[in-house]
Amino acid sequence: MRKQSPSGKKLVAKAVHMVYGYPGNLLEGWEAQPLDNDHFRIYRTNGTHRDVRLHENIIMRGAERGQTTSAMITRSESGVLMVGDRSVLIGRGIKHGFQARLLAKNSLQPNKMSFLLLNDKLQQMGRVTVGERFEGKQVALVDGHLLQVGEDVFPIVPPKHEVTLLVMGSPFEGGYLTYINVVEKGNKLNRQDGAMGALIPPQNKGEPAQFVEVFGGKSVVTARFWVESNGKKLGYQFRDGETALEELKIQEELDTIRRMAIDVGIEPEEMAEYATAMDKLKAVQEQWESAGMALIQGSKMFEPHSVRDELEQRGISYAH
Repeated sequence: MRKQSPSGKKLVAKAVHMVYGYPGNLLEGWEAQPLDNDHFRIYRTNGTHRDVRLHENIIMRGAERGQTTSAMITRSESGVLMVGDRSVLIGRGIKHGFQARLLAKNSLQPNKMSFLLLNDKLQQMGRVTVGERFEGKQVALVDGHLLQVGEDVFPIVPPKHEVTLLVMGSPFEGGYLTYINVVEKGNKLNRQDGAMGALIPPQNKGEPAQFVEVFGGKSVVTARFWVESNGKKLGYQFRDGETALEELKIQEELDTIRRMAIDVGIEPEEMAEYATAMDKLKAVQEQWESAGMALIQGSKMFEPHSVRDELEQRGISYAH
């Protein structure tokens, strides 16, 4: 087996997740109907409407009661009308919450556009191709940012950024040196402002691998991963560092309560403080967001195994 470089920083696992969405804060259920080239009628969810023009400054309600703010009207290339930092879908009769996502072109049919349809629970409804039929309904592109399938109008949701998980063949804090990066189009800080930590393989089958990073001076778990679809995908959950740190603090509080219970000769469950802390722990442990990643390589890294043995088999010293 060929020896690795002294740094040992060879990629051993990679996964990618594409995040879809619109710029700004999308106003759910609102629609902007074009009246002419630069004139729009914005329909609110309560049935009222307002006419606006591109590059016009309008007064809107602020975040706080009684507060107002000025917002400029602009149009995004993604098919939304921007009202300051808020966005409104352009079109009428749109299936809000549903999505159409552009699929990669088929090399055998490079001139055809195909889309993946998702319902409001992000469940796949099927794949459709412009100019063809889906379940007997004609599929057509509307204004470049909407997809009409029979009577239904789906918004074509653009990709916002890509999340990449890079696991390196280098020992780090009991696991593998790992980076989670956000890659955005045109961002000069791509791959420079992500999170660095350790991927810790699971101890037992059926458990997730954990991503541990330092936050607030403490080592906390901010993501966890498991293999799905015969090694083709990763399921993963993530949370911010503040939430992970809060869980750690509650765990430390529970440890203190357990020691107090031992000192006075009672069970921790008999103490009111223990029940309160357990309620807080359960609440914070539910604050995970879930998604999926396409697994490019390295499914073994997310299954139970010895990090030391794996690295030594690759010719990499486990010594830190």
